[in-house]
Amino acid sequence: MVKVASYFAMSFAAFLFWQSMDHLHVWIALHQDEKKERLEKEMEIKRMRDELLAKAKQEDSLIVGLIGNIRHVVIKSATPQLSKKVLSLTEENNSFEKALISLKPILIIAA
Repeated sequence: MVKVASYFAMSFAAFLFWQSMDHLHVWIALHQDEKKERLEKEMEIKRMRDELLAKAKQEDSLIVGLIGNIRHVVIKSATPQLSKKVLSLTEENNSFEKALISLKPILIIAA
């Protein structure tokens, strides 16, 4: 009877150990998958951020060139007072939108 009980207890302990190892394996695999997905998302975000920064840098250089061209054309065809006003507006404003909004009345007059 003791042998049967010992055998049953060892079998039950082995079953519990096997099940706990199975659960542990599943838990580790899930966390590895979550970590892999998180790293992939972070890489995608980093790639998109780098693309947007490169695009913004390229657009900024184009905008600076466009503002310079507008200044050049308006200064060539405008009176000295108007030329001074254009120079002051384009040097004060760093953003393209602000410069264009402030140059709009001048561009209409010059045209």
